[in-house]
Amino acid sequence: MNNNFSDFYKAIILDASLVDITRADKLLESMDLFEGEEKERLMSTIVDHLLRGYAYDRVIDLSSQYLPLTSHYQYHPEIYRYWIKALEKTNKWEEAIELRAMMNAELGYKYMFEDIARSYIEAGNWEKALIYYDKCLIEENGRLEVEDMEKIAKKYEDKGDYINSARYLLIAAKSECSDSAYLWQNTGRALALANQEDEAMQYFKIALILNPKSENTLYCMGQVYQNKGDQYRAMHYYTEVLKINPFNAAVNNNLGAMAFNEEGDIKGAIEKIESALEMTIDPQLKLTLHINLARLYHKISDYDKHNFHKMKISEAAGFIELMEESDDDDESEE
Repeated sequence: MNNNFSDFYKAIILDASLVDITRADKLLESMDLFEGEEKERLMSTIVDHLLRGYAYDRVIDLSSQYLPLTSHYQYHPEIYRYWIKALEKTNKWEEAIELRAMMNAELGYKYMFEDIARSYIEAGNWEKALIYYDKCLIEENGRLEVEDMEKIAKKYEDKGDYINSARYLLIAAKSECSDSAYLWQNTGRALALANQEDEAMQYFKIALILNPKSENTLYCMGQVYQNKGDQYRAMHYYTEVLKINPFNAAVNNNLGAMAFNEEGDIKGAIEKIESALEMTIDPQLKLTLHINLARLYHKISDYDKHNFHKMKISEAAGFIELMEESDDDDESEE
């Protein structure tokens, strides 16, 4: 790089009196004086400073002009990235993602589909993000981070697609090998939600081998046996949970349900569920407990307590709706 260019370049870049857009314009005025790598460096720097100066439309226009003129291994991808960022900043997400795909294909970047999936997440479009995460695993044999796979599994669960949720959790569990009891347990939980309980039990058993004192795994196994009508085994696993945590509200709720369904013991069921209500602060579980208590008190014609829990149901449901709206707001900002 010649001394004339170096001196000229440093003089403008280091001039603290210039704002970003003015600096970019001064560099732009001298474009025709240079060739080769020096010109490409100017191109990249101009677009960079326009981006910093929030001149997004100019970034888009100049990038489209300059990109075909650059070939240097550093400046060519840099202009691509500035162009993509300007498109994103102006909410032209589909154009940005299309350009990102073009860049990745041209430069031969590995895991192109994962990169596109992340772009769709930034655009707030998880539906398309999931499509490209699947492409990443299938077509690129991509190895996603465990944290990413857990997020993907949660999105599938939110859609009610428990099979795909379990698929990602299982991949994550296998990638973590022995240090992943909770992932094996969550794989089983997703399969249980998909009514594949026998297969779910296989993964719960692996989780228990890795962590015999896993409260959540023992609880899930109790739930599966309770759903199968095997109250003896369900009681065994719930008892194991209570040995670890006597204040497990979900177990006490299920024991109340068993007392009513299997023995017709309404008083015993109410005692268990009232105890569970005192143990939890979880709004979803509180809603379930108030629903159960309202039904039980109605059965014994205690209408004062029935109406009390009906009122609590309305309060709890309103709180959960507010929480969900807040979660949606947070997610859209990410």
